[in-house]
Amino acid sequence: MKRKGLGLTLAFLLAGTAWGLAQQNDKSPRESREATVTVLVTSERTGKPLRNARLTLRFGKSGKKIRKGLRRRSWSAKTNSKGTYRFTYVPKGRIVLLVTAENHQSLGKEFEVYDDNATIEVTLKKPQPLL
Repeated sequence: MKRKGLGLTLAFLLAGTAWGLAQQNDKSPRESREATVTVLVTSERTGKPLRNARLTLRFGKSGKKIRKGLRRRSWSAKTNSKGTYRFTYVPKGRIVLLVTAENHQSLGKEFEVYDDNATIEVTLKKPQPLL
């Protein structure tokens, strides 16, 4: 009798787990509130990717919960040797991207992010001549 009850309990647990996973995978992209944003930074002068460009991504409203209770409003990072960095769990909507790199002009620009996998390409100009 115990085996029958244990088997039935195990069957319900497995069915519940399978249903839960199906519900998670069934979410359409429009239901997701977060996106992955890849930033590519290149030099206008050389056309090559810029390594170690400093990126600051600002988003969200003050106090808005972001991923697991975090209340961050900005993230910072540096690009890799390919001139890219991938930000994950970025709230969809309006974001502001600030980019700085040695021997290049800084850039600050607003973007609207609504796709789950957005790519932002930035080209930095050479610095202004000194007067």
